[in-house]
Amino acid sequence: MNTDQLVGDVVADWLKHGERRRTVAFAVDVAHSVHIRNAFLEFDVRAEHLDGSTPKTERDAILARLRSGETEIVTNCAVLTEGWDMPAVGCLILARPTKQLGLFRQMVGRVLRPAEGKTDAIILDHSGAVYRHGLPEDHVE
Repeated sequence: MNTDQLVGDVVADWLKHGERRRTVAFAVDVAHSVHIRNAFLEFDVRAEHLDGSTPKTERDAILARLRSGETEIVTNCAVLTEGWDMPAVGCLILARPTKQLGLFRQMVGRVLRPAEGKTDAIILDHSGAVYRHGLPEDHVE
């Protein structure tokens, strides 16, 4: 998944469809997340990366900048899937596949939180997860 062609498509698709909404991107691994961040920076998109080794104070600062809109996109690998809540985030980039329905639902759930003035969310699925797990609004037994 960490190819220049895919990463380039992630940026092009976000520029075309993401409406410059505050965005969280999920990558395959740390190198992929950094690659995605760097690709966005090349297009003057205010993007930052965090991972499990990012110190808590730095992580908090990155997320505060996303909350304020100073940062447009935060890329990550397996950090923001659970236990993180920022309802104002309105766009999700799935740049990693998953076979686990629960993980898919957790990632998608990051942008489905209601917020004042938020009427919808944009999900850019570069991994084909919806073909395996269905649409986010599908009922799950």
